[in-house]
Amino acid sequence: MRGDETESRRSPHGQARDDLPGVRELHVPGLQAERDALQQRVWPRLRELCRKHGARFQAIDLRWGVSEEAGRDQRAMQICLEEIRRCQQVTPRPNFVVLTGDRYGWRPLPPTIPQDEFDAILKHATDPELLKQWYALDENAVPPEYCLRGRGELSYEEWQVTEGRLHRVLLEGARAAGLSEEAMVKFERSATEQEIIEGALEAGQDHAFSYVRTIEGLPEDERAKDFIDLDEGARSRVSVKELPKEERRRSDLPRPPRAGPDAVTRNRHRVDRP
Repeated sequence: MRGDETESRRSPHGQARDDLPGVRELHVPGLQAERDALQQRVWPRLRELCRKHGARFQAIDLRWGVSEEAGRDQRAMQICLEEIRRCQQVTPRPNFVVLTGDRYGWRPLPPTIPQDEFDAILKHATDPELLKQWYALDENAVPPEYCLRGRGELSYEEWQVTEGRLHRVLLEGARAAGLSEEAMVKFERSATEQEIIEGALEAGQDHAFSYVRTIEGLPEDERAKDFIDLDEGARSRVSVKELPKEERRRSDLPRPPRAGPDAVTRNRHRVDRP
């Protein structure tokens, strides 16, 4: 998080949304009110505070802008993780804010897989030809790795079906191959959890703040689809509450008292990890 008011409107890849055709806002179901509160009430005060001390403040929202080109080239997740690392390198702590609700979220396909891991997965894959069709070996990488191909002219809806098939084959193969817990992160974890691991859980002490919003009494049907996980087929989403205990362990964050309208500014919890 760094910069001034203009820069705070930039997308994860550093280009201003207002001036970049093809950059779209990524919808975050159920958390728009909290994000609006940050933009309208919190960021301006932080910018002013920094200005008084001769510094600049820039808020980078990883859910605010992903270019169509980056999405088609399968680079969105890589861009977000690289932006987190850049913030950690060039800004003082804290430099990461976690804002979560009761949705676990989308599990992306890994954009790259080390060759040794990919070869092990192929031996156990139920559809190895599907993996070979969508992953290409990059022998120039050190060490060599397989890279996910761009989705080309496939529509978003068509890609969802293919993505779901790929994810199931990769996940089953990776588990059967007995890959390490660290290696399994890119196959099992949601985009949000991977960002939390990178920005908070593995970042050392005092790097992050966590704000966890809980809404009680929600109906478990389509009326609450923006706030809880429902079965969405190819998107491979699952509620954190339904994950096995060992899968939940890495995503557990401090839980504040029941969140109200002012939770963004009232419930502050550090995520400290030595």
